[in-house]
Amino acid sequence: MKHQDLIAIDIHTHAEVSCWNPFDNYGEEYDRAADKFFGSNRRPTIDETVAYYRERKIGLVMFTVDSESQLGRRRIPNEEIAKAARDNSDMMIAFGSIDPHKGKMGAREAERLIKEEGIKGFKFHPTVQGYPLITPERWMKDFEVAGFKPEVMPGILKDNAVRLLGLK
Repeated sequence: MKHQDLIAIDIHTHAEVSCWNPFDNYGEEYDRAADKFFGSNRRPTIDETVAYYRERKIGLVMFTVDSESQLGRRRIPNEEIAKAARDNSDMMIAFGSIDPHKGKMGAREAERLIKEEGIKGFKFHPTVQGYPLITPERWMKDFEVAGFKPEVMPGILKDNAVRLLGLK
């Protein structure tokens, strides 16, 4: 990513519509809730989202949320997002998403996505993937228990984000 050429970076951009897979209308109640929240029933494709951000000189980190075991809805392929990031590497980074309930198969997929697809990180979503939420307060408590000084704790989170995004 050429962050110096961008005016901002959106680090939380959902892939909404796959161009590789047919639409999976299972869980339509989630779509209707999103319609209400976003004020539109049309979701942009990955290419449309990238074009929107490029036009505005905003970088993005894009991901899907794999909640197949919890919601029963087919995910957008991580590989599709990774390809879009490779094709737009000046302004886009791909994060993968793997349902934590996939166990060893999920771990194998994560390794492959990093090595073969260039995935830079992973998105987890406790409420739709069915596991307990670990809050920033919990992280800070863990840092405290580990003996970190209070003034360095927020910097650890920021430095890790910069490092993981490859911006340093």
